[in-house]
Amino acid sequence: MYPYRRQWSPPFQHVLGLLISNANTSFTRLGGQVTALSAEILRLDHILRRYGADAEPARNFLLRYAEHKTDDLFPDDPTDVRLSNPSTYDLLQRLEDMLLALKPANPRDQWWLAQAMTLASKIGDTRWLIAQQIGQGTPKTFVALLVFWLALLFASFGLFAPPNLTSTVTLTLCALAVAGAVAMFVELEQGFGGLVRVSPEPMHQAVRTLEAKAADMAAVERHPHAAVAINVHAANALAGQRHLVHLGQRRFGRIWPGIDAHDIARMQ
Repeated sequence: MYPYRRQWSPPFQHVLGLLISNANTSFTRLGGQVTALSAEILRLDHILRRYGADAEPARNFLLRYAEHKTDDLFPDDPTDVRLSNPSTYDLLQRLEDMLLALKPANPRDQWWLAQAMTLASKIGDTRWLIAQQIGQGTPKTFVALLVFWLALLFASFGLFAPPNLTSTVTLTLCALAVAGAVAMFVELEQGFGGLVRVSPEPMHQAVRTLEAKAADMAAVERHPHAAVAINVHAANALAGQRHLVHLGQRRFGRIWPGIDAHDIARMQ
């Protein structure tokens, strides 16, 4: 009886171990693609900001695309995941059309536009990779055959086990553990919409960053004459590296009306 069990145990352990390892690799790769998508969106927004005011409409469309894509991948209802939402992809295509309509005025703008087009293409590629990867896991027929095989295996253990409470509890716990392993690799292969899901934090962080930048631009547009630009590099030297407000990477700071520019050196 016991040699019979040892002959069946190694294949059973190896099969489940390989399936879980393969599912975990697929899950990790899917999480990496979501992170890459969020990074590409942030980088594209940064490039469009460097391009100038002509790219502001494209930045607004990029924000809308990021919001819709986040809602598609990580909805409030896990059963409502939409990996291939046509309306969301239409936003990306319209963004690409807006980039193609831009007319760079100098080699600098031309280089930024080329980088933006490359990133927009990568965002589209990542979108299709995520959509096509789902459903490419272990065939359902194989999973059904595995469950049937495991059921027969534990049934055979029950036939030879002595009828007492200890053996019954032990076999029940082992069966639950194996069932949990099967459920785990099935969940890992789904990636979205199950109990085990890819982290939504990268996409949420990207949306929050884009929204914050859009809010800053809207505030500047509402008060175009409220800000006075000063040279932060010179003011820092004068103020002894005191507290100043930096605007991006352009080495400019902002002071509001009523504050004398000469008082910058005394700001605490």
